[in-house]
Amino acid sequence: EKQRLDRVLAELGGADAFKALLDGLASSDEQTARAAALSVRERVSEADARTKKSYAGAVMKALSKRGERSAPHEAALLKILGWCESIDAVPVLLDVVGDDKRAATVRQEAVIALRFALASGVADKAVVDALLDVAAGVDASLARTAVDTVAGLALDDKAAPKLAQLALHRDPQLARFAVEKLGAQVVAKAAGALVDFVLRA
Repeated sequence: EKQRLDRVLAELGGADAFKALLDGLASSDEQTARAAALSVRERVSEADARTKKSYAGAVMKALSKRGERSAPHEAALLKILGWCESIDAVPVLLDVVGDDKRAATVRQEAVIALRFALASGVADKAVVDALLDVAAGVDASLARTAVDTVAGLALDDKAAPKLAQLALHRDPQLARFAVEKLGAQVVAKAAGALVDFVLRA
């Protein structure tokens, strides 16, 4: 199986080859699926915007297919989708992030993929709320991954209620993160008020 995937990777470049790789992931074990996904990272990352969009569409189509998928298969698809850096993938990734019936490893890959999809640092309230909900959850590893993703986003006042909840978290690192983010919002507000005052003086 791994040899077959290696041959596909060696020929990767066209849409058909990429689709063949995605199809091959379905019958791979965890180690092979992860290795195959990692092997395409450089090629996907170096692709132009049009090609990345095509790759992202192919991955999302694979994710939308009905039928059961193994956790390693889904995790590999999400990993590749993240590298496509597609803003169009955000709704798909959010569905996975918010689904507590999925394996933690799968949700974790979706959270990480959001970092790439939201490289601009701009995210709407639904994204921030979903990530902060995960951060407040019981899975420590998943929670910290969510916090690492939130750390790269610009947060506004709408995030304050969720941050206030997170500030009460039993994990001191997560609580400290929330307190620091809330404090930064207070400072930003004060600075903005001061600037307005000076400009009007």
